Amino acid sequence: MRRILLQTLAGLLLSALALLLLASPVTALDVDVEPLNMNLDPEDPVAHEGFQGSFEVRNNGLEAAVDVTVLVMNHTDECAPGDMQCDVVHDVTIGAIGADKAVLIEFDWTDHAEGDRIFSVLIDYMDDIDETDENNNVLYYEFHVFGEPTADLEFIEGTTVILSPPDPAVGDIADVVVLFQNSGRASAPLFYVLFQDILDGNITEIETLEVRNVRDGSAAQVNITWQPGAEGDHTLRITLDSDDDIEETNEDNNVFDEFIFVHPHTPELTVSVNRGLVADPLDEWLELPFQNHAINLSVLVYNNDSVEPASDVRVRFWDQPEGGSASEIADFIIGNLENGTRQGVVYVPGEALAWITWDLDSGTSILGNHTIIVEVDPLNAIGEWNEDDNRRFFNVIVHEPQPDLEVTAVAVAGEPVRGIPSIITVSVINVGAETVSGAYVELRVDGELVNGWNITLTEGELRDLEYDYVWSEHNPTVMGYADPEKAVEELDESNNYHSIWVEIAAPQHDVQVGAISHSGEAFEGQWVELTVELQNLLGEVPHYRLSLFVDNATAPEYQDPNQVQELYYVEGFNLAYNESRVVSIWWYSTVGFGWHNLSVEVEVVDSTYPDLNLSDNRNTTSFYLKQIFYQLSLEIEPLPEKIKLNETVRVIVNAFNFGPEILFEGAEVVVTGSGTQCEPGLQRTRELERATGEDNLEFFCTPNGTGPYVIEARIDPDNIHDEPDEDDNFATGVINVTNEEFTPTTPPVIQDDSFITQPIVWVPLATLAIIGAGMFAYYRLRGDDDFLPGTRGRQSGGSAPGQEPGATTFRYDAESGITYDATTGEVIGEKKKD
Repeated sequence: MRRILLQTLAGLLLSALALLLLASPVTALDVDVEPLNMNLDPEDPVAHEGFQGSFEVRNNGLEAAVDVTVLVMNHTDECAPGDMQCDVVHDVTIGAIGADKAVLIEFDWTDHAEGDRIFSVLIDYMDDIDETDENNNVLYYEFHVFGEPTADLEFIEGTTVILSPPDPAVGDIADVVVLFQNSGRASAPLFYVLFQDILDGNITEIETLEVRNVRDGSAAQVNITWQPGAEGDHTLRITLDSDDDIEETNEDNNVFDEFIFVHPHTPELTVSVNRGLVADPLDEWLELPFQNHAINLSVLVYNNDSVEPASDVRVRFWDQPEGGSASEIADFIIGNLENGTRQGVVYVPGEALAWITWDLDSGTSILGNHTIIVEVDPLNAIGEWNEDDNRRFFNVIVHEPQPDLEVTAVAVAGEPVRGIPSIITVSVINVGAETVSGAYVELRVDGELVNGWNITLTEGELRDLEYDYVWSEHNPTVMGYADPEKAVEELDESNNYHSIWVEIAAPQHDVQVGAISHSGEAFEGQWVELTVELQNLLGEVPHYRLSLFVDNATAPEYQDPNQVQELYYVEGFNLAYNESRVVSIWWYSTVGFGWHNLSVEVEVVDSTYPDLNLSDNRNTTSFYLKQIFYQLSLEIEPLPEKIKLNETVRVIVNAFNFGPEILFEGAEVVVTGSGTQCEPGLQRTRELERATGEDNLEFFCTPNGTGPYVIEARIDPDNIHDEPDEDDNFATGVINVTNEEFTPTTPPVIQDDSFITQPIVWVPLATLAIIGAGMFAYYRLRGDDDFLPGTRGRQSGGSAPGQEPGATTFRYDAESGITYDATTGEVIGEKKKD
C-alpha cells in the first residue's frame, strides 16, 4: 500500500514538473510609480504651528499599479525606511493608480523646533511592486522651519520699474518708480532701498531711501529722480533691505536690475497709439466712412525728446485695401514740432496734429477693409536715435452707401391742454450717405396713428414735420417713427423712432355768443329765424345748447313750433377748438307788435369742466314786430290759348284784400304784356273791405310779335302797403300769338230807326235811370262804395259764344257805335239812333 502511494506521488511530481517546463515564460508588469511636486502651505512654516503638505504619486507605466505604499518622513537629513531618528509624517497605501494617472496625497504636520528640515517621500519602500524604473521612488524636499513669522520683501513681477520718460537722453530728469511687496507673514518695520547706476563696470550710488512699516501681504512703491550724465547702456540696480535689517523668509530676491539705454538728444518722433487714427467724414452728418465720400484722416505726432525740437516733419499716409497693394494718399508737413516738457512730475511730449483728405480718387471708392499706414519722416530727413516707432498701421472700413433715417426729436409746443390743439414737431434727419425717396414717417399718440408724411431726404437733410393735434388723451406717449414697415434699406434701424411722455392739463371751456343775424322785422304771427355765430375760444366742447329769451323773460322760448313738447333748447355737439359755427334758433310765438329784445344764451353741458367765462355766453339783439293791416292778392281770369298778330285781348284782373283793415284808398294795379304796359295803364281799385274786399279791373293788351305772349298783373307794384306775404301780389298768364295777322270785319250799316227813339221805350228807361241814381246816393251815404259788388269793369254784352268768360276779343267802331266780335264779326251791341 505504501509503495503504491509513493508511486502515485512521484507521478504527480513529474507531471507538474513537465507542465512547468512546457509553459511559456511570465511577462514582467509595466508599472512605474514616482513622487512629484511637493508643496507646503504656508511655504515658510513656523515652529509649533501646523501646516499642510501635498504631493502627487504618478504611475508612468502602461499598467495599473496596485497597493502602492507611501511613506513621508521628517528629519534634518535624508531618511530611509527603518531610520529610528526620523519622524513618520504620513504613511498610506494607495489601492490602485491607473496607467499614466496621478493621485494627490495631502498631509498635516507640526514641527516644534526651528531649523532646516527635509521631507523624505518613499514610494513602494518595501519593493513589493516590480517596476520598470526603481530609481525614481524617492523625493527629498528641503525647507526651513522658522522660530516666528518673518517678512519677505520681493519685487512685483511684470511691472517692476516705471521710467518716465521711458527712453531718457543725456541730462534728462527721469522719474523712477519701483513697485515691490511684502509676501511674508510679518511686517517689515524699517529698512532701506538702495539705487545704483552701473555704467561700463563703474557703480555709482544714486540715492538710498528709508522705508517704514510695509505690512505683510501688502504692496508698496518708492520713487526717485535720476539724471543720467552720459550716454550708453546703464544698469539701474535696486536693492531692497540693503542693510539687511529685516529677517526675511527669502534673502535671494532683494535685488533687481533695470537695463536702460541713455541716448544723446535728437528729436524722437512717433505716432500716438493711444489716440490712434481718427477717420472723420467731411460730411458732418456722417459718422462712418462711406464709399465715394471724402474722409478726414488725422493722427497725433509726438516728439518725445525733452531738448531737441523738430522742423518740417513730413507725415505720409498710405492706403492699402484688402487684397491690394499700398498706394500713397498724401503728405502732411508739420512746420515745427516742439520738444517735450515736464509739468510737475509728469513728462509731456511735444505734439502736433497731422491730417489729410482721403476721397474717392485716393481710395474711398473701394468698399471693405483698408489698412492706413502712417509714416513719420519717410525720407529719413531727421536724425533720430530710434527709427523703429516711426510707422504705424491702422484699420479703416469703407461702408456701402445707404440712407439712415433718424428721428432726432419729438416736441410739443406750449403747455398742452385737453381739447385744445398743440403743434407736434417730429424732427427727422437722413444721417446716411444716400438720398431716400418716399420715406414714410408716422405720428402716433398712445399707439394710435394720427398722421403720416411721405418725404424725400437728401444726405444730411433735416426736416421738421408739424401737425396740429387736438388732445383728447390723459398724459399720453407721443412717438415719431420713420419707416415703420422697414421698406427702406438703412444702415441702422435702431434710431428710427423717438418718443416722449406729454403731460396734458385738464380741459378748459369758453364758448362765446357772437353776432346775431335776423330780418330785423316781421309781422305778428310770423316765425322769426335768428342765426347765431358761436366761437369756441378754448378746448373742444362735446355738448352745448342754445336758448332764446324774449324781453325780460326768465324762461326760454319754446323751440317746438307746435308747442306740443317741452323743447326749450337747440342742442349742439363737438364744437372744436377755435371753431366758429353758425346755429339757427327760432322765435315762434311772435305776439305783441313793437320793439322786442331777443337774448340768445349758450351753455356748456359739462358738470365736470364747465364754462370758465360766462360773461360772453349771452348776446342780445332788437327786433320789431309789425301789426298786420292789409294782405293784398290778385288773380287773372282765364286767357285764350292763342290769338292772331296785332289782335287785342281783354284781361280781367280780380284784386283782393284779406287783411284785417279796410284799404280806403284802394290799391294800384298794373298789367304788362311781355314787358309792355297794357291799356289803360296804371289803375286803382275802389275801396277794399277787410278780409273779403274785392274789385275787378279790365285791361287791353295788343301783342306786336309772334310766339309766347306773357301777361303779368301786379297789385301794389310800388310796395306802398306793407303786407305779411307779398308772394301773391302778382299773377301771370301766357298766350300763343300766331303769325296770321288780324283783319277786322266791317259790320253792315242798319238804316232803319232804332226802337229806343220810341216813347214807349225811353220813358221806362228814364225811370230806371232815376231809380239807379237814388240807389247810388243811398249806398254812398252808408259808406259802401260797392253797391253792385263783383260787377265793376265788366262789359254788359258778356262773352262771345263758345268762349270762356273774360276771354272775349272785340272791336268797337266809333263812327257807327257798334261793338262786334273780333273773331266772328258778330254784332254784340250797337248805339241806337235818335
